[in-house]
Amino acid sequence: MRVFFALPLAEQLKLDIELWRTQSMPPSSQAVPSANFHMTLAFTGHIRDSDIEVLCARTDALIKSGEFKAGNLKLTVTGFWAKPGILWIGPETWPDNLTKLAHKLQNVGRNFGAKKDKKAYRPHLTLSKKIEQPSYPTVKPAFNLDYDQVILYHSISMKSGVRYMAINSWPLA
Repeated sequence: MRVFFALPLAEQLKLDIELWRTQSMPPSSQAVPSANFHMTLAFTGHIRDSDIEVLCARTDALIKSGEFKAGNLKLTVTGFWAKPGILWIGPETWPDNLTKLAHKLQNVGRNFGAKKDKKAYRPHLTLSKKIEQPSYPTVKPAFNLDYDQVILYHSISMKSGVRYMAINSWPLA
């Protein structure tokens, strides 16, 4: 089972981002469906179904420490990572506490075989995947993402694409 931790988006925010993308960018066959929008925290990768309970228990202990707080991100930047071919939007700045949460969740995942991410944490929402040349939006993004929970998602590959199913969630203080 392939899993990852992320901040979920409110349904209205997903719709607002989709409308902005439709109005300010050319159509793309590689566009991520708005139903899959999320703010990535940490990839755990493939783990055994039998390890989910332990992964969740360790995440419970981490989140229940009360160290990690709810917050807000202003999504105002568009970027492109050439090697994976990802066009994304994200915040210009973000709380150190969010970076710390992402690193701690990555550490939890490493107990189950997740590889250490060599890149510095950069919160982002993927708009398109596997593209060679990005088409940047004609209008700068301007969205507010209020976050108050972490979700563990199961990434399910299907003929029609990828679907993300929530496995568990944890409220932030």
